[in-house]
Amino acid sequence: MINVVLDTNIFISFLLKKKGSSIWRLYDLWEANSFINYYSLASLRELVDVLSRAKIQDKAMIEIEAIKTLLREMIGRSVIIKPLHRAEAVLDDEEDQIFLDIATTACADYIVSGDKGLLSLRQYQGGEKMPLIKIISVSEFLQLMEGR
Repeated sequence: MINVVLDTNIFISFLLKKKGSSIWRLYDLWEANSFINYYSLASLRELVDVLSRAKIQDKAMIEIEAIKTLLREMIGRSVIIKPLHRAEAVLDDEEDQIFLDIATTACADYIVSGDKGLLSLRQYQGGEKMPLIKIISVSEFLQLMEGR
């Protein structure tokens, strides 16, 4: 099984993008348990914070019920962990460090993100004996999954 950390922007995209888009192909893979997603309380708090912003709700006309459903799905379909490894500070945006922390602790194969800062890393290794984590876009992850 592939171990993955989905960035907050992926979950936001699930709400914003139309069905049939590449983000929905990722959603379908997640729903079919084609990979295991890991999250932490900190990443859940970040997601709730972003979804609570009136600006996002108004701009995208997101219904509160859709937000509740997404949060229930995230909690029900993902594995919560407490990051045990603090990733080396390699990003300008400190809020994105949490995804490296989660991925390192979970021994994730991939971080899937739309964040330019994370994507610019391309890969991360938390230490000498830690696995190499690839940081890829949705389209790269979909290509990878189609090749399986």
